[in-house]
Amino acid sequence: MISNAKLGVAFNGWLDWVKYGAGAAVFMVPMFFLFKWFFGLFGINLG
Repeated sequence: MISNAKLGVAFNGWLDWVKYGAGAAVFMVPMFFLFKWFFGLFGINLG
């Protein structure tokens, strides 16, 4: 059986990954669209 302490550590670690992942996505998505628009000005299609 998994002890509650280990489960708590794993759950907190998972929440940290979700938190940092969401923070990275919130930052990266606008940057991606900015780059896509910027390269689009020069006729470069990023997909």
